[in-house]
Amino acid sequence: EHGMVDMVVSRLEMRQTISRLLKMLLKVPPADKPLEPEILPPAVVNAEARPQA
Repeated sequence: EHGMVDMVVSRLEMRQTISRLLKMLLKVPPADKPLEPEILPPAVVNAEARPQA
């Protein structure tokens, strides 16, 4: 039997979806942690650390 898979994906999710499908089809072993960049909170600047004008 032959089949076809069809998906409707938002452009914003396209890269992640293609990556996930390729990993599944190529049987890539799962990574220990995702490769997505960490989102760090903005640095907090002390009043003492700021240069005075």
